[in-house]
Amino acid sequence: MKIMTFFTSLCLSLLASFIFAGSVSLLASSIIAGSVGGAKKECLIKPMDGRIILDLGSSKLCSPDKTQVCPGQSDPVTADIPAGIYDITLQSFDKHSAHPDQLQFNESYFLKLRNTSGFQVVNTNSIDDLRDEEDYLIQQVNTDLSVGRDIDSVLPIHFCDDSKGNKCGDGPNSIAPVCVAFDLKKQELGTGRFTGGGRQIVDGLRVSMGLTVHCDLLLSNNLQVNWKGGSFHMTEHLETVECSDNPDINQSHPAAPLDTLVGVGTGRYNGQDGFTIEFTLVDGGEPGREDGAELLIYETADDRNIVLNVPFQSLANGNLQAHFDQPHR
Repeated sequence: MKIMTFFTSLCLSLLASFIFAGSVSLLASSIIAGSVGGAKKECLIKPMDGRIILDLGSSKLCSPDKTQVCPGQSDPVTADIPAGIYDITLQSFDKHSAHPDQLQFNESYFLKLRNTSGFQVVNTNSIDDLRDEEDYLIQQVNTDLSVGRDIDSVLPIHFCDDSKGNKCGDGPNSIAPVCVAFDLKKQELGTGRFTGGGRQIVDGLRVSMGLTVHCDLLLSNNLQVNWKGGSFHMTEHLETVECSDNPDINQSHPAAPLDTLVGVGTGRYNGQDGFTIEFTLVDGGEPGREDGAELLIYETADDRNIVLNVPFQSLANGNLQAHFDQPHR
């Protein structure tokens, strides 16, 4: 009987070890949760090619109205995440196995991703509530998330959605953010485009424009400028173009790898070929009040023959929007 008991215990022990090891080996799945004896707060997300894993620290987060118990958001976590398209996976933890009779709701959080100036670039989705019978949860919360700028820090923030009838104020609902995985899908190389248009007023003259301009010297660019007594239509080919991302400008939505485009092109003035346009476009964020442009149009053969000069200024109305690039001919 003692021999049978020994072998039974040994088999059960081996089986438990196998199950736990199997769980860890499968941590690339979308949702994995569990509870193991002696569970502790540690990152269980496996390293993979193209994956960046950040430890989110040791602080617990509480509901916003329970910040006397623990903070609603933690200190920023330093990151070095290049702009690109990512799948995002979060892990959360609370040692429920040590308190089997304790009920907590809304144990969830999300991340605010910020650039070098501390501006918000984009938020992740929130991880699901950690169920009371589980110690940890690993969940892919975003697929193909567009991160338009390099990320310098991430900010874990407690999440509770009152709109779904959740009892956000019932208890601290504490949760420990453990780690995050950024799985690179596509690396952005600083390309992008501008779309939109607007109106500017110079010495009482109203100047309007509409455009689609890419950050390269390929075709399929368009820039149309109209004012009283004149019009200019840029041909598809740009002579030069330079795009940049000014860290002091919070371009925000939609996500983009740039906020400023400086270009030179040629086109037709009042239907006549042989004219050049030099222009600067700036997307200062939504809803467009901080967007601006500079336009200079002159005869290519005689740059003293200037037909329109709009010094840089904000739009009187309209919206210029920077975007990630898309396939074009």
